[in-house]
Amino acid sequence: MHSPIKPSLLVLFLLLLGISSVTLSGTEVWSTVSRSVTGAGAALTDAFGGTPVTLSKIWHDYIPLPTEPQKKMRVLVVPGHEPADGGTSFKGVYERDLVAEIGLDLQAYLQQDQQLETLSTRTPDAWTPVFAQYFNEHWQDIVTWRDQAKTIAEALTAVEGTRAPKIYHASADPEVATRLYGITKWANENNIDLMLHLHLNDYPRRKSSAGIYSGFVLYIPSEEYANNPTTKALANSLFARLAQYNPITDHEDESLGIIDDSELIATGAHNTADAASILIEYGYIYEPQFQDPTLRSLVLRDLAYQTHVGLQDFFSQNTDVTPAHGYNPSEVYRWDTPVTDATSDSKDIYAMQTALIMAGVYPPQGKNFNDCPHTGIFGPCTKTALRALQQQHSIVGEGPSGGQTFALLQKIYYKLGYSLSTL
Repeated sequence: MHSPIKPSLLVLFLLLLGISSVTLSGTEVWSTVSRSVTGAGAALTDAFGGTPVTLSKIWHDYIPLPTEPQKKMRVLVVPGHEPADGGTSFKGVYERDLVAEIGLDLQAYLQQDQQLETLSTRTPDAWTPVFAQYFNEHWQDIVTWRDQAKTIAEALTAVEGTRAPKIYHASADPEVATRLYGITKWANENNIDLMLHLHLNDYPRRKSSAGIYSGFVLYIPSEEYANNPTTKALANSLFARLAQYNPITDHEDESLGIIDDSELIATGAHNTADAASILIEYGYIYEPQFQDPTLRSLVLRDLAYQTHVGLQDFFSQNTDVTPAHGYNPSEVYRWDTPVTDATSDSKDIYAMQTALIMAGVYPPQGKNFNDCPHTGIFGPCTKTALRALQQQHSIVGEGPSGGQTFALLQKIYYKLGYSLSTL
């Protein structure tokens, strides 16, 4: 946390920089100034009207007072990149298309919660009308606001210093970057409580070959930013839930799983975001579950559902986060066909792996999800886990489609009185 600069010194500082000539309203100027100066501290934020979303506001919006029954928590889903451009790709599969599909699925799940109002920035094909209109009508306002925030942040960095970013990020096209700032500005103006930016990961590699890393990571605002504490609390719940079914990235720079970052526009670069802002990298674009055209939509829907359940863990204050507790895979896929071998439908293999995860035998002992990912591939990890489950229940002489084995897997998957306490 940075020490607040005294207002009198700040005014002099701004005059020296020529910031007094900006065209923003006084409220907007001081809101940006106060956030930039105090970081997570509240002194100037309170004095000059900045409104970072706090945990108490999240709870107040999610569980409103009897006098405000119509109040809801507002969530903005932001599928990464432009509708027709940007993002990584591998063998004709484009990140921007996959995250748009996750966004549609996530909206559908979140809308089941009557206390959430869910909005989105785009579909797979276009910006939603409200954002298309906002970019068109307020472009210069966005540019001015962005430049104001950058100027103040850079000047304060020169005075106070700041931590270097932990991860290198490729620079966005200036027009794309401005739209990202525009999304943040719109969210500030429209009482958004939480922004979820959806992405898939990649790193510099030969584009014709799959990379060596796997797994998910969450990015949150830098710890000196005003929206960090609320974001961090929500991110912890999402991380705990996603980690039940997916590998945490094994990239050496991201292996903590939750990374606070000062330069990502999506999470509030230059302390610009009021809302809690989380950027989710669900995995690497080249991972097999994203490349299999038969399985892909099921995987994306499952990731959206896991994200939804992670938020429900937060709101229900669930501290018993296990693969089975609070998670109902039949909300994602109705699994009714037994797996016979590696040639079975990858969706059914994926569902069987889900049941094995819920039973606590996948990944097998001594392995993790990076070794044995949830990919719908019937390989050594799945065979080992299946044998472990059969041994636990004294089932012998059967493959995965055997009567006792399939019945047991179905009980686990559909949570039909299976004895594991977490179910």
